[in-house]
Amino acid sequence: MLLDPDSFDPRWYYLGLEQYGDIPLLEPSELSEPPVPDDLVLALDTSGSCSGEVCRRFLRESLSLLRDISAGAASFRVLALQCDTQIQREILLERPDQIETFLENFKPSGFGGTDFRPVFRRVEELRRRGDMPRVRGLLYLSDGFGSFPDRPPDYPVTFLLLEDEGFWKPDLPPWAGALFLNRNDFTLKEAPT
Repeated sequence: MLLDPDSFDPRWYYLGLEQYGDIPLLEPSELSEPPVPDDLVLALDTSGSCSGEVCRRFLRESLSLLRDISAGAASFRVLALQCDTQIQREILLERPDQIETFLENFKPSGFGGTDFRPVFRRVEELRRRGDMPRVRGLLYLSDGFGSFPDRPPDYPVTFLLLEDEGFWKPDLPPWAGALFLNRNDFTLKEAPT
């Protein structure tokens, strides 16, 4: 059995209040299996501005983080999309053993213009069908130039923008967060306001 630090047993809570006045007893609930992380979408702008090596490093770092977060979970759900003006490739990762295979066989495809809307449409389509009901966030590796959806999604969106020499400020919609990714050492810094 595992403890769930995000919940508590209400019986102990009320027993503490009854016995000790204003001192509730907080006993974490027990789980029979580890919690499964929510659905996550990793989108790669393959319009030509993001090189294959940068995409590969982004995926490796993101999936390593996911592996650490979901340690002990039998499964998780990460939708990896490659998109330029349309979705070029799509893969759903649901088991830890799929991560290494995916990274070893990763080949970027696309290299046309940039349109972010197909990724958001695809996520909404999967949510409507019930295939990804718990999308909790979207990370989009891009240069920030492209067409955005008119309406914001109801989940957090962060654009990881490749840092240029001039450190330009992208024209992102107000609902999208932004972080700059250094191409050389792969460090992140917040976008200037």
